[in-house]
Amino acid sequence: EDTKYHKPGSMVQKDFKVIIVGGSVAGLSLALMLERNGIDYLVLEAYPNIAPQVGASIGLLPNGLRVLDQLGCCDKAIEMAEYPVKKVYFRDSNGQSFWSFDDFDEKLIYRHAYPLIFFDRQMLIQILYDKIQDKSKVLTSKRVATVKQSQLSATVVTENGQNFTGDVVVGADGIHSKVRQQMWQEAQKADPTWIDPTEEQALPATYACIFGISKGVQGIEKGTLTSVFNEHFSYLVPSGPGDRTYWFLVRNLGKTMYGSEIPRFTKEEEEALAKEHMNDRITPTLRFSDLYNKKIASVYTSLPEYVYKRWHFNRIITIGDASHKLEPLTGQGGNSAIETAAALTNNLVTALQGSPGRHLSVGEISQLFANVQREREDRVSSLVKDAHARQRMECMDSPLLKYAAKYLVPYYPEWLVMYRWTHTFSPAPALKMLPQPNQKHVVPFYDELSRFPTARGSLGGALYVAYLLLAFTAFRLLLLAGKDNGMWSLLREAIINQLIPDSNIQLRQKYTGIEAIDMKLRILVAIFYSAVTGASGPEQPLQLLYFLSAMLPMVAVITIEGFRPRHRWTLLA
Repeated sequence: EDTKYHKPGSMVQKDFKVIIVGGSVAGLSLALMLERNGIDYLVLEAYPNIAPQVGASIGLLPNGLRVLDQLGCCDKAIEMAEYPVKKVYFRDSNGQSFWSFDDFDEKLIYRHAYPLIFFDRQMLIQILYDKIQDKSKVLTSKRVATVKQSQLSATVVTENGQNFTGDVVVGADGIHSKVRQQMWQEAQKADPTWIDPTEEQALPATYACIFGISKGVQGIEKGTLTSVFNEHFSYLVPSGPGDRTYWFLVRNLGKTMYGSEIPRFTKEEEEALAKEHMNDRITPTLRFSDLYNKKIASVYTSLPEYVYKRWHFNRIITIGDASHKLEPLTGQGGNSAIETAAALTNNLVTALQGSPGRHLSVGEISQLFANVQREREDRVSSLVKDAHARQRMECMDSPLLKYAAKYLVPYYPEWLVMYRWTHTFSPAPALKMLPQPNQKHVVPFYDELSRFPTARGSLGGALYVAYLLLAFTAFRLLLLAGKDNGMWSLLREAIINQLIPDSNIQLRQKYTGIEAIDMKLRILVAIFYSAVTGASGPEQPLQLLYFLSAMLPMVAVITIEGFRPRHRWTLLA
């Protein structure tokens, strides 16, 4: 099963070696992807254990699960999570539900092939590690001290003095990345213009969070995801496998802090904040104290959110949180790390296939890394903004957002929330060289489309405006023609006299009983009666038939589009 996706040794470039710093989601995902393509690698993990319990959970979305499915990890992840999210609740500060979404798992699978699941981050790391065939490629207790590079190679030196040399170094070591720090130092020596010197202090954090795992909590249904809205703080409470419950208490720091002023918190500060919120309602029967008092692990940390301007320099690149850090609320952090690992693998495989029998030059590697950043930067920037906006809404961080949360969100239709949550899935990349999973779904991922969706563009916009102007001009000319040939006068006379023009036939006055509608119908009958009956000559029915056939496609399009749920509140409907 582990070798069905490739033939071992199928890659021409066997000597190329990737040093991966960090053995978490991004690092082990990349390692497994490289192994599936026969590319040599080495993972250096700072912790003594490859999957330490640090109190973190992870949500996997369809965009991440699709790549894991290609790697043979999806089924195990869903099995270990046990309970896909079936019901979503939005609750107020009293724990009362003001909006809910039933059968969320079925609708998500129907649309995007995969559910939303939550389990320990440690569990996902263990799944990835177990899937790696050559465990000797994953080394623990290897904390990085320095990273050096030359025209021929890149070398990582660990704190215990060991050297590990490869063709490239990938920093998958989180938001406080040692590899990124070393990359900046290397760039400063070789090209001081490459890195913005102000960026070290540009990292912003508006929120802080206590996140944790509790066991034996009563009152949280299995397969549920609960968001609790409050002023300047909020909760996210997903149920977990077994008797686990995950929770996040997010609070506004009071202002956005940058760089070195972003606080780091002690256990005493965590306990003090938790004490302030012990009586907060999660549901009408559950308080935060019920979660916190049954925790098995918890962490209090600031929540930086940022996309770095430069992800790479020469033979060094950063991925995952080391390049793009998101708020946890949307669950896209880990999934984005998997996506970027896939994008890097796609580009590396393509580059090596185009360079048989030799190592890639520094220039070729730089171009490869630039391609990865170009493919991913806009998407992760959008995801960072989306996560921040949703966090602001659930913390009700302004009077307008408070009003929206209290008086607008309760009336959101399901399709609108589904779209807001799921429109980010389709643009996600997958591994190009591995087979796409054969999972049924009605909303295609972009790489499954024969033609990539594009914006209208300036030319399309100009044509759109031109056609509107032509339609308006034609309408004006029609009005003028009716005035010149006396049609409007004749029509006015017919309505007043209640007679069809040029005949003594009585014009019917009542059709529906609604005067506004009946007046429009009288006008139409007066205009088209002679043409339909052929009273004005045999050519008019033929002309009318042509007119109706020309209208049929337009009426059909308007009718079909008007029934689409997303158009329910538009003029089409």
